[in-house]
Amino acid sequence: MDLKLQNKVAFITGGARGIGKAIGKEMAKEGAIVVLNDLNAVALKEAVNELVDMGYAATGICGDVADPDCVGRMFEEMKETFGRVDILINNVGINHDVLLMDLTYEQWRKEMAVNLDAMFLTSKAAVPLMEPERHPVILNGGSFACFMPALGYGSYAAAKAAVESFTKSLCGELASKGIRVAGYAPGVTNTEINRELFAHEGERMCRQIPLNRVAEPEEIARVVVFLASEAASYVAGCMVRIDGGKLCVQNADRFR
Repeated sequence: MDLKLQNKVAFITGGARGIGKAIGKEMAKEGAIVVLNDLNAVALKEAVNELVDMGYAATGICGDVADPDCVGRMFEEMKETFGRVDILINNVGINHDVLLMDLTYEQWRKEMAVNLDAMFLTSKAAVPLMEPERHPVILNGGSFACFMPALGYGSYAAAKAAVESFTKSLCGELASKGIRVAGYAPGVTNTEINRELFAHEGERMCRQIPLNRVAEPEEIARVVVFLASEAASYVAGCMVRIDGGKLCVQNADRFR
């Protein structure tokens, strides 16, 4: 299937590692011009070099998407370099494994800033650079925690639940401008941020998933790239779950 992403300019936040890096690679495979964003300059350079060495069109912009001034500068660079943004993937996210009553206000604000505020800032900056005739898309990264919070990750779940509502509202506002907005909600995924968690609770977590395993970043990425393409042109205003059936039954391990 031709996803018609050739020469589409895609800006991907949190693109140096994990799901964001995988999205960048899958997007590049489809012919998109990939612009990875991350706050970790070293990891970002490595991710970009990896794509370039494979013959793909890729570059990086290091910066904090939770900082309004920084976001303004980054999208001014996008305007000067490419003249447009066709696809915005709001992928970046952080979490703290801390009970809500033990969480500091600073930790709470940091999670809200990175997981939610950044989406507002990047969307606001990207929309003026989007051309309706090029079928632009904004995709917001949520989580299955939108629907089922986990103890110890209450602030993360609160932010990701807000992402779902933000996605719906933004879709309603931008559809008439020719900009499609949707979201994706990954389940537990084999990324660096989860490695320590898997070491202690991986077996238990897998038993609660009907597919009996966690996702690989590439499995999430392939769905996201499809959603960004014209093949998904009627998908809008929803959070597409990519969770191995995590929420379909309460007792996934009953008949194993």
